[in-house]
Amino acid sequence: MLFKVPALSFRKLENPYFQESHPYWDSLPAHYKDMIESLGLDQIETFECFIPASELPTDIPLEETNPRDQHMGSKSQRQIESSLTDDNDFNFHILNKGMAISVGAINYNDKTGMVEISLDDLTIHGDIDGGHTYRTIINNRSNPLLKIKFVKIEFITNLNESTLPLVARARNTNIAVQDFTIAELENKFDIVKDALDGAEFLGRVSFKQFEDKWDKTKDISIGQILAVLNLFNLSRYGDDNHPTVSYSSKQTPLKYYLDEYDSTSNKENNSYFKMNDIVKQIFQLHAEIESDFISVYNKVGGSYGNLSFAKSKEGYKQRVRYSDEPKYLPYKLPEALILPILASFRALLEEDSATKKYKWIANPSTYKNLLIDQLVKLTADKLKANSSNPNALGKDSSHYLTLYMVVQRELMKELLASRKG
Repeated sequence: MLFKVPALSFRKLENPYFQESHPYWDSLPAHYKDMIESLGLDQIETFECFIPASELPTDIPLEETNPRDQHMGSKSQRQIESSLTDDNDFNFHILNKGMAISVGAINYNDKTGMVEISLDDLTIHGDIDGGHTYRTIINNRSNPLLKIKFVKIEFITNLNESTLPLVARARNTNIAVQDFTIAELENKFDIVKDALDGAEFLGRVSFKQFEDKWDKTKDISIGQILAVLNLFNLSRYGDDNHPTVSYSSKQTPLKYYLDEYDSTSNKENNSYFKMNDIVKQIFQLHAEIESDFISVYNKVGGSYGNLSFAKSKEGYKQRVRYSDEPKYLPYKLPEALILPILASFRALLEEDSATKKYKWIANPSTYKNLLIDQLVKLTADKLKANSSNPNALGKDSSHYLTLYMVVQRELMKELLASRKG
């Protein structure tokens, strides 16, 4: 992609680590030089200028390089828009920090006052910071005031896969950038995306901060995905400890995933990679349990609609989150009731000694059909005992253990029967 725009007050900031201009380069310790050169810090160049807001190109990419999507309508965005469109305010270029754009190459013609930039690799080149400013300007492009309002632009060349996330994280400081957003920028969710390739709901998963605000179809977060996968991590959970953090903490499943991603040099030793062959079945099982829960509860536990937390306004519909086809429930059904049941099916998993991949010892859907009444009945009884508090169930390790033992016992019965046969 090639852009040419008018630039005012264009200047180049000399790189202090450029060897020929660094006054202390020869005196730097060798390990500092090695670090600077290995990261490519000595190659990065920075340029600054002001551009008329009306001349800002409308198609500067930011999906791959900006660490979060933009929450249009937020307080900070409204302040940006107010300054931009106020005909008594001409300080926009001073009050607004502007944009930082990673570019492949840049050329300024001091005779024409035009700057030409190229964006050759869209995984590295594009808007790094100032996404709210950019979208606000584009959304108000028809406003004649933009012809006399200016935006400060910083162009940075020679960023790479290592330095781009560092710059993106550091520049986006007005609102703290969430760890999962930086992880997405660093392509650390490749294991999850590969495992879910072809799944209908993958297109509804938000991997970046505010992505769900910009795109209303993104009704599932990567945090929710990792919370589900955490239930089946055999390297972390066994017969005696159970994954209550999948419900009780939004951050812990993400931390577990990123810690393992960063500490596992060989992908084949990564627990989440080992799940590759079973991931789609896990989410199918979640959808089946969620779809069946209310009707089974009415059969074994009473009237689900009378539960205080289940009541909803007329016409309310809750989507079955991971179903292949759109399915809806007439009542609110908290994850606190679903996750402990889903976690119990970890009893059907083992690691294959030959492939090192996780595999089912028995078909989970078959066991779900066989045991769902019992598992929901135990859940209903637990609800009655704790004054219908679903949150307590989601955090109750004894509840997870009870459900897990039901599945484990049924598996043992089947294995013993098959040996006798």
